[in-house]
Amino acid sequence: IVCIDKRQEKLRAEAADASGTASAGPTRQGTEEMEVDDEHGGDGKDGKDKDGKDKDGKDGKDKEGKDGKDGKDHGQHPPSKRYRMTDKMKQIVWELVLLSNECCRLENEKNNLEGSVIQISDQGLRKVLYQKIVAAFPEGWMSSGQISRDVSAIKKRLEREAAEAGEDDA
Repeated sequence: IVCIDKRQEKLRAEAADASGTASAGPTRQGTEEMEVDDEHGGDGKDGKDKDGKDKDGKDGKDKEGKDGKDGKDHGQHPPSKRYRMTDKMKQIVWELVLLSNECCRLENEKNNLEGSVIQISDQGLRKVLYQKIVAAFPEGWMSSGQISRDVSAIKKRLEREAAEAGEDDA
């Protein structure tokens, strides 16, 4: 563990030297912790999938079953900048998506009553909403794809809960 700590300190020092400042990351107001995800394609914290294999399907061990990490730096890169939204933030985004969908429905109903053939796409409005949310974060820390995945997960969870509640009532 001491070796790992020393290696991490060395990497931090090298990153600080390379950027020319004492701090390599952007600063942010607030008291919430910023959680950083590893973007090396795996589901686990170490960039490997649930079977312990990396994106190439390898388990990181050589022929003799050794770990292959003998203290040498094999060109490891620090994890990418990624802000993980809290449950409260996800709930707020979900409410914004619902409001956006309702605005779209009302706009289309208004256009229909006025005799206009213009139809607004809820998908297009959602895209604009996601871009506005992304703009509220420091550059590179949030993506519309991440927001979309979070919204899809919320929708799926709510549908599953509604189905379970329907089964309980029957």
